[in-house]
Amino acid sequence: MAYAPGMGALAVLAAAGLVGAAPAIYTFAAAPDRFIFGNLTYARLNTAYYQQHSAGQPGMTLLQKLTFTFELVFLQPGNLLILLLAVLELWRVRKSLRLHVAPEIFFGLLLLLSFWVGAYAPTPMQQQYIYPMIPLLLLLFIGALAYDHRPRIPVGVLGVSALLAMVFAAPRYVEGAEIVFDPAEWFPLKVHARGEGLAELVDGKRVLTLAPIYPLEGGAAIYPELVTGPLGWRVAPLLSAEERSQVGLVGLDELAADLASRTPRGVFIGVHDDDATAEEPLLAYATQGRYVPVALPEEGVLWTAPIARWDEQIQLGAVDLPSHPLAPGQSFVATLQLQALTPLVTNFNVLVRIVGSDGAEVLRQEGWPWGRPTTSWEVGEVWPDGHEFTLPAEIAPGPYKIEVTFYDPATLALVGEPATAGYIVVDGKGSTGQKPLAKFADGITLQSATAPANGWKPGATQEVRLTWVGVQPERGNYTAFLHLAGPNGLVAQRDQAPLGGFYPTDVWLPGLPVEDRYPLELPNDLAPGTYTLLAGLYDPVTGQRLALLDGAQPSGDAYVVATVQVE
Repeated sequence: MAYAPGMGALAVLAAAGLVGAAPAIYTFAAAPDRFIFGNLTYARLNTAYYQQHSAGQPGMTLLQKLTFTFELVFLQPGNLLILLLAVLELWRVRKSLRLHVAPEIFFGLLLLLSFWVGAYAPTPMQQQYIYPMIPLLLLLFIGALAYDHRPRIPVGVLGVSALLAMVFAAPRYVEGAEIVFDPAEWFPLKVHARGEGLAELVDGKRVLTLAPIYPLEGGAAIYPELVTGPLGWRVAPLLSAEERSQVGLVGLDELAADLASRTPRGVFIGVHDDDATAEEPLLAYATQGRYVPVALPEEGVLWTAPIARWDEQIQLGAVDLPSHPLAPGQSFVATLQLQALTPLVTNFNVLVRIVGSDGAEVLRQEGWPWGRPTTSWEVGEVWPDGHEFTLPAEIAPGPYKIEVTFYDPATLALVGEPATAGYIVVDGKGSTGQKPLAKFADGITLQSATAPANGWKPGATQEVRLTWVGVQPERGNYTAFLHLAGPNGLVAQRDQAPLGGFYPTDVWLPGLPVEDRYPLELPNDLAPGTYTLLAGLYDPVTGQRLALLDGAQPSGDAYVVATVQVE
């Protein structure tokens, strides 16, 4: 009976430990190779990496690690306070501590030892390796109070010491305290805002980077093999191709092959100076591909794949457009990121037009790019050119194209051909929350369909309306098909790029519906009877149809829109 309290505490502790370890247990069961790699193998490879890049010397000696720990703990009043209180209180109650009486204290000390070994094993040591020990020391102090017959003394010491620590530590935290009441300066919110700006410049498409948190925060796609940033990238060469495949990493050769099939819209580098060496292959890829370097606020450069080139003199790297639907009468700014490819001897004008799907011009602006003559541009310089537009109050809803042209104002001769810089959507009816009729692969859904069940006549043209939605930011370019099938097979069909090719699927704004009309011509000799109307999508280059999905599994390649009756 004397052991009951201790055993009960031990049981509670074991249950809590099991619950806390549940995610790790699940991860190990799901992918044991990757679990072992991430927790054990990586630390060894990371040390080997730093040894290779420091002339064979260890990346961080034991003395350097001890010095690093001293600076983090003993030179910061708050951390030092917690350490001293935990040590002193454990010493005060040392005679009361027995394994069967206070198992949680001994378990905490065991954890502290394991944290210490884990912090000192890899090199170089990082401050985040040390900080988990601080809250553990605080828990040990609190736990030891339960075995102290005079707890008022250490609690009083804690209060006085905390007050002194706050006074001495105040200069270190002044800068952080200044932004407490300014959420825009909070680091997580700044990262999110920067990510949104980055994603808009690449239209939410794939970004090659060792700082994936930024495009992910903006909703842009990344390369999953580089989700760990420089951590996995720098140790990948120390593994064989087979080992890399097992743990989900990619080497330079595999990445080059992958980029050939999944070309990035942007290459984002320069966030952290210590990643410059690791980012060299990414920078080489961007420069060889003649990507356009767009400087971002604060640190980092986004290299964007050119959208258009005009006679190898000027190229457009990115355009900043609203990613949300606009209302009639609303104003917006279109900012073009332009780069001179060669010395410009003519002061060209830029013409920016807003054009509807019927080809009609809605608005235009022309003149020197943002008031600066093109002859003053340096080769390679990226010049932002902004254009503010106010939509007419009577403008019809739907997508509109931003068309850019350069010309010589003296002769009106064009430089190259007009190019599409991007799209805006007017009065878009965002997602209504209505369940889509059908889901296709590559993140496209059929939201609604309008087709009369009766009234179909041989030789007539019957209009069908389909509303599509691009769910994810990145997708391929597809053509829609509408088939009318009878007992003996296909009897009529209509293949059509969205809005007659005006608004390709790969530029659809995510989540916004795209309504299209499909005039289906029926044969003159079409026999009366019941027919099935089917719709789907395919790649116009390969002819490969997109799979119709049932959950996450393929379920055919065409959706039955309606059953119709031909009179």
